[in-house]
Parts: sequence; C-alpha cells; structure tokens
Amino acid sequence: AWWVYVGLITSAWAVTVAPTGTILTVDYDEPTTNANGTPLTDLKETVVFYAFPGQPPVRCVTTPVTVPAGGTHRSVACTVPVVEGQEIDVTVIAVATDLSGNSGLPSAPVMIRIDLLAPATIQ
Repeated sequence: AWWVYVGLITSAWAVTVAPTGTILTVDYDEPTTNANGTPLTDLKETVVFYAFPGQPPVRCVTTPVTVPAGGTHRSVACTVPVVEGQEIDVTVIAVATDLSGNSGLPSAPVMIRIDLLAPATIQ
C-alpha cells in the first residue's frame, strides 16, 4: 500500500490538481472534523505529496493552517522534478496532521500527466 497513517483526522476531503509545466497547483479545503466526527480544534498543517509510478511518495509542500478548526480553502504550488524530454504520470495526495502528531488518511489520489516530451521531427 502507498500510505499507512494512523490518526484521528477524517479523510473526506478532495484535492484538485492543475499542471503548468512542472508546477502543480493543488487546491483543497482543510478538514473540519476528527475521524470520530467531532469538531477539529487542533489542526496543525497539511502536507502535499507526489509520487511517480512504482516510486515512494515524496513530500512536496507543507502548509501550516491559519485556524486550528480547519476549513480554509488552500491553493499551493508543488514543483515536480520532471526534465525536458520526459513524459510521466504523477499521483498527488494531501494529508492533514494535528498538533498531537496524528495524521489523517490521505485525500483521494489525483493522477496527472506532466508532458515535457516533444514530438518527433516531421518527415
């Protein structure tokens, strides 16, 4: 399995990803409840990860929360190390962590293709 987290934060939040070259704009709303449905009062940060096929996930950007109750809409930039001449699928997820160090389950994964591979010469 890709992710193994034990924590108290719900994972019912969605992530959207829009690429511009090797920079992914990741949009999400922070969670507002704990895994048991109670209001979240100690949210610390969210972390966006990316992964290439068959590779372990890589931490891309950590964003501190503005309020411990969560619920803020965030838009963060994640730069993925893809080089000219490469075309690859990238999977992106986000994970929320509270002040006690509990991490929630990851958001639903989003797969996006980064294409820096030019077409062949016209014959």
